[in-house]
Amino acid sequence: MANGYCYLMAVMDWYSRKVLGWAVSTTMDVNLCLEAFRMAVRMAGCYPEIMNTD
Repeated sequence: MANGYCYLMAVMDWYSRKVLGWAVSTTMDVNLCLEAFRMAVRMAGCYPEIMNTD
């Protein structure tokens, strides 16, 4: 990016290797993660029993 950074956050199902949710933002804050997580919950139709983050 010419004037800064662009951040991508993705939520992935490790079993199927599918991306369930993603979000892009110019700031790395909690809203970026929440937006991707909410999209993943909508796509999967349920909340995860186990979740790992890095």
